[in-house]
Amino acid sequence: MVLLIFVSTISLGQIKNDEYLQTGWYYVNVDNSGVKRFSENDSANYYINPAPIVTLINFSEVYLDKNVMGNNIIVIKLDENGKLLWENATFKWVMRKVAFVYKNKVVSIGKVLEKIESGITTIYIKGEPLDLLNKLKNNIDQEIKDLKH
Repeated sequence: MVLLIFVSTISLGQIKNDEYLQTGWYYVNVDNSGVKRFSENDSANYYINPAPIVTLINFSEVYLDKNVMGNNIIVIKLDENGKLLWENATFKWVMRKVAFVYKNKVVSIGKVLEKIESGITTIYIKGEPLDLLNKLKNNIDQEIKDLKH
């Protein structure tokens, strides 16, 4: 599976650690500008562009599945607007990283390998047990329902 990224090329010029990042996909900056976040999954710091690519409002369906390697993943299907945003982002961000942020924390980092036109994104967390992935999926589902009602 391929991860998508739409990243702004505007440099923020400074690091902000106190800015809240809503749930969604973000560009990972390579110039150490943006919002600094630590990822517990790979024990690394990332500098996140605070302008999201897609957020909960763009999520139309969330479900568990397996990737081609047989690993458990969370699949997010995007609405039409989100699909276009993701497609543009992945086109512009090939061979760069994107981050999935949940409740202001980096949950997953992926490298965009190619433009993604399907409107599908995936979250893979190495070594994460299925029950914890399911809990995260259910939490995201609930946030979507709360947002749209």
